[in-house]
Amino acid sequence: MILAPNRLQPLNGSSWMITIAFLFLFSSCGIFSGSSGYHIAEIAEEKPVSYHSVEDTIELPDGIYSEADTIVFEIPEEKVHQADDILDVMHEKDLRFNTEYKEVYHIAILLPLSFSDYLPDLMQLESHYSYRFLNFYSGLQLGLEELSKKDVSLEVHVLNTKLSDNDFTSIEAELKGLDLDVIIGPFDRELLKEIEQFGKSQDILVISPWQSSTKIAKENPGYIQLLPDVKRYYEAIVQYVDGHFSADRIFLVGRLSEKQEMARLKYLQDLHKANPQSSSSETSYQQVYVNQASFVDGANAFGQIFQNATEEIAVIIPNWSYKDEQFVYSCLRKLNAEKGLTKVNVFGMPLMVNSELVDYNLFKNLNIHIAIEKHVDEEDPAVLEFRQKYLNTYHAIATDDAIEGFDLIQLVGESLKNYGTKFQYFIQGEQLTYLQTSYNLTPAVDEESVFFEEVDKVDYFENRHIEIRRFIHNRFEPAP
Repeated sequence: MILAPNRLQPLNGSSWMITIAFLFLFSSCGIFSGSSGYHIAEIAEEKPVSYHSVEDTIELPDGIYSEADTIVFEIPEEKVHQADDILDVMHEKDLRFNTEYKEVYHIAILLPLSFSDYLPDLMQLESHYSYRFLNFYSGLQLGLEELSKKDVSLEVHVLNTKLSDNDFTSIEAELKGLDLDVIIGPFDRELLKEIEQFGKSQDILVISPWQSSTKIAKENPGYIQLLPDVKRYYEAIVQYVDGHFSADRIFLVGRLSEKQEMARLKYLQDLHKANPQSSSSETSYQQVYVNQASFVDGANAFGQIFQNATEEIAVIIPNWSYKDEQFVYSCLRKLNAEKGLTKVNVFGMPLMVNSELVDYNLFKNLNIHIAIEKHVDEEDPAVLEFRQKYLNTYHAIATDDAIEGFDLIQLVGESLKNYGTKFQYFIQGEQLTYLQTSYNLTPAVDEESVFFEEVDKVDYFENRHIEIRRFIHNRFEPAP
């Protein structure tokens, strides 16, 4: 253990943050040792961290289109259920995974932190992006304690990175010297691209908890993306609404003159048409393009929906990015004001439940349904036990990031022990459930590879667990 003088100022009686900060500033002893490769700098510019760093992978074809144009973006029916076919063929090929079992597995965690040796006031830190990742790591620490009870031996090295402008060359030598089996992170997408290539060249498993993109990895089955692609959310929504509503009662909402949203709505239409479970796939969804000026000039924004509709309908708002938060909120507010006696069921992305603008009245009045990859059941005894242990350990309330850290290290540690360094091949297709989420790792492959049945060319593994939750009984529950 490396000892150093305590130069940290008290944080209004909250000693837990000091404890966690020491784990990053100085190396700790034992099997859960921490190794910091960076000097922790002063707090720089405050930058908001979006909870979902999902890349929009639905592309608009070349050319200029208007709302009346037909965008050619067809999805062959066989591609909709492509994942199951890939799994079957991969098992038939009986790939040799060359997994390795070890007494101790070495893991590096790359986290963006930005504070000096003197921590700021706790209230100030809570609004800083570092707060999120400190919570993540504190939950991960509790997960390591649980794994030690199961005889899982991990040596964890924590490297501090910046949120952006990362220089991979400054950490490459340190990563090579750690004899790593797994790298978790980083958050920054550009640095993640460098780490993915490094992991591929060194045969190190790279796990990305915070970024979703189809453009980071190519033919690298050693890359695992835990945040599903945006298309998976849309697939889950279409599967659900097609099973509960006829197509003429389903409305897609987009912004007028936003070409990217035209592509998203067209993608949803194609998913619906290719859905073999739909009883009305020959009928298109209704499309509503909203003029944002109607949000402020008092005009009806959704008159074409409610003009003749008195029965129950479904409204899909597919926006996912925090830059669209105000637009989503304005849509919900207008729908609530204009719906009259029509029962509206709104379907949307995690943005709706994570937004501070959307309140419980809108959740309830619009019967909001969310396609989401993780959710905490506050009545689960295991969750209650974790929260109590977290409170006892750190004298603070566990955030969702803390639970995510706990879940992730449980997944990695148990999988390494049971299946070795190539565990992604062995747990693919299984539903592994923890406190906050379930993991369902599925290989993602290039569509041309699928077409030519070259399914051994896996680009990466992706968590495809998505569930639809509806707001009922003052909370979000699994939708029936």
